Amino acid sequence: MAAKKTKKEEMNDIIQFLIPSLEKVKINKSHCKIDVTTEKTGNKRGDIWISLQPQSNKAFEKSIICLIEAKHKKCVVGDMDWRDAMRQGLEKSQKHKLNYYVVTNCVTETRYYNCHNDEEIALDGKLLNHLVSIEILKKIQHQVSKDVSSVIHKTVTLGRPFSESKFRNSLSNLANIYRSAGIKNGDERIEPTISFVVLKYIDEYEKAERKLNKVIKLWGDFKKIATEESDGDLQVEFKQMVDLIWYNDTYKENEYQDFKDLIKFDWKRLTHDHFIKIYNELNQYDFHGANFDLFGAIYEEFASQTKKKEFGEFYTRRHITGLVSRLLLRNELTPRNLNICDPSCGAGGFLTEAFKALVTNYSANSKLNEKTKKQLKEDVFWGYDNDDKSVARTKLNMFLVGDGHVHIYDNDSLKGWNENKGWGENTFDYILSNPPMGKYEGDADMNSFLFTNERRMELLFAEKIINSTQFGGEIAIVLNDGALETPSRQNFRLNLLKHCDIYAIISLTKFAFAPYTKEKTYILFMRKKQEEDIGDIQKFPIWQYVLDYDGYANSDKRYKTKYNDDLTEIENIFSDAVNHAKYYPANLNKFNSGKNNFERQVNERELSEGLTGYKFKYVDISQVNAENYYNLITEFHLRPFEIPKLNIDNLATLSKKLLKTSIPLSKPSSFSSEKLGDMFSLEGGNSGLTEDFVYHNQPNTDEEKIKILSSATVDQKQMGYLSKHSKINNTPIKIFSGETILIARNGTYAGIMNYFENDSYTTNDHTYVMRVLPDWKGKLDLRFIAFYLQPLFFNIVTSKSDNATFNKEYAERQVIKVPDYKYQKKIGNLLRKLDEAKNEIQQSLLNVNSLLLCEIV
Repeated sequence: MAAKKTKKEEMNDIIQFLIPSLEKVKINKSHCKIDVTTEKTGNKRGDIWISLQPQSNKAFEKSIICLIEAKHKKCVVGDMDWRDAMRQGLEKSQKHKLNYYVVTNCVTETRYYNCHNDEEIALDGKLLNHLVSIEILKKIQHQVSKDVSSVIHKTVTLGRPFSESKFRNSLSNLANIYRSAGIKNGDERIEPTISFVVLKYIDEYEKAERKLNKVIKLWGDFKKIATEESDGDLQVEFKQMVDLIWYNDTYKENEYQDFKDLIKFDWKRLTHDHFIKIYNELNQYDFHGANFDLFGAIYEEFASQTKKKEFGEFYTRRHITGLVSRLLLRNELTPRNLNICDPSCGAGGFLTEAFKALVTNYSANSKLNEKTKKQLKEDVFWGYDNDDKSVARTKLNMFLVGDGHVHIYDNDSLKGWNENKGWGENTFDYILSNPPMGKYEGDADMNSFLFTNERRMELLFAEKIINSTQFGGEIAIVLNDGALETPSRQNFRLNLLKHCDIYAIISLTKFAFAPYTKEKTYILFMRKKQEEDIGDIQKFPIWQYVLDYDGYANSDKRYKTKYNDDLTEIENIFSDAVNHAKYYPANLNKFNSGKNNFERQVNERELSEGLTGYKFKYVDISQVNAENYYNLITEFHLRPFEIPKLNIDNLATLSKKLLKTSIPLSKPSSFSSEKLGDMFSLEGGNSGLTEDFVYHNQPNTDEEKIKILSSATVDQKQMGYLSKHSKINNTPIKIFSGETILIARNGTYAGIMNYFENDSYTTNDHTYVMRVLPDWKGKLDLRFIAFYLQPLFFNIVTSKSDNATFNKEYAERQVIKVPDYKYQKKIGNLLRKLDEAKNEIQQSLLNVNSLLLCEIV
């Protein structure tokens, strides 16, 4: 009955919503057949078949151009109904030799999938999430293949597209060739592969407009040798090409000199035969058509973990840089004089994607002419990095997408200004960057910075980026969670708000940059205030979004996933959500009446995957305040960790069942409001108390041993013993004794409290030890306090992820209502009895388990 009801709902939604939507994009109902089988699908019905011919024409089935699998309007992307539609859509469309199929819930969600690999299809650079005309459906059918999921409609194409998966297969083939040459170390395979790519690219570039002297033979000139149609040594030809382009005094003055350091071949081990095999493997590609980062693919295929970590310091994945670029440049539809910059450009991911975003925007609006192309190539883009190899990589990547490499410089962006290289104050219309994170080792003048006195690169870069942006210019910057919520960086965040209007924050999955790093990061979209407004905090709210899924598996192995991808949703809603916030100060009623369109809680599928709270919503600027240290963490506002509040009635009921006695629990006779930091001390554990340290500092006697507790300690389980006399960096370890509460500082257990009665232990720096201050001795029952404050301490934690942190300073500022001591003592005694009962039950369970394992004699 439920299945019939669902099918009826689907059919109603098709008639009521989907058919009218198709007619809006000029697909006439006469060219559709609804809920029917075809000769090729047998007894399997397609929800909507769209044909180039009307229903009445006998050629209707032969002319089918699209299959839409329609689900009911309550269906969401990735749930079981959606997956079922994908399965059916794939099976039926393949029978009609279609290269794609469509799944929709008839109202809010529509996706197009490649039949060959289940990838989502992009149209003119953006993932397709709406119904389109027959004209575009024909282009999708014609252009989509096992290697192509990106369709060109209004935009221009830079080259023949190919997929990353196909290129990775070629890299695997190259690995076998290198192995046969004795190049077995993965790191050693990186440089020759990049060298081949560079030389192939130069040939492609020179075919469009020859700039090198024709004496120099290029990649395309070696085809006959590579196919053994003529004699010659391909290794010798390549060596001569490299010498002429980069080392010959007559020809070396050319625009490819910046790539010199990227060209490194192992001439001794790579022979003519190896060059032929590699040439033929890579000759199938037009590297202008790569819609992914070639460097990233090469490093991920070949690099060791050490090399990957090194590469990760300057690499941002292209699906992230592409998203950020399109969102930041969403309003740049008509060419104008622009300056776009990345002051820590790394491999050039943000600049290349910004270049592509403008090409897409301009060509989609028929504004991309030769003058505009020249402007994009020569005037718009600026990049800086203090690593010369990164500068070379960025220049090459800019070449690969169509140029724009002219203003890429070796420069320490934190060290003053450099007008000769265009790096100055109030200069750029847009800056987008993922600045390096960690300690700054350079010699920039720290006194020149206002936002912070810490030598942290991400903090210093943020200030420098703001200063170099024009008044009214826009910024997209990736920052880590520490920058956005650590109490000691309150002044940094307050300065962000005083100098910029933050209009959106996107919380990235912690795997966004895996396997290089799993640091939790956020993208801040900001507009630099006009000069006269600096110092005033914005009135309108910040729109925030939690990107739980970015289309790749949430693991170190970042393979493409079929069902979980938030990128389409965020691209679809971002611009309207940001624009709607502008109504807040001018027309609050209009803002409130429409804000529900841009806020939603997690749906049923997301709930089933353990997500809670909101997916996206507006955060009123009043919620970002001094009380929470101007916390900007998305999860802090959208997904606060909540547990049920203390319920004395429930406690009484439980005690009656467990202790077999009724204990009346009256209400407290009085309360006093106190600041938590005035009553308790919160002290960190031992920094450097690692497993290795414990191993080398074991106790020799029972008298000198001290037990170790850690942040993961639950139910008072200890983690071995240590010598009381141990020293860390010549400093005796901290030993805690007496009545205490242990609080986990970070990770999955962040905020969990454990009460210890007259115990002695040591602990690591992932914990805080909470003790009653002298003035409050005899006025507080610590067992009761651990129970009473647990809900509060959970809510002080930033989120429920394993990146969560307990905020000590925020906790110390909390004002709590403290019940009278007599009441505390009564509840404390009850909690002690419940603990004793729990321990007895646990011991009984152990005894029963032991008994069940006994042999009957």
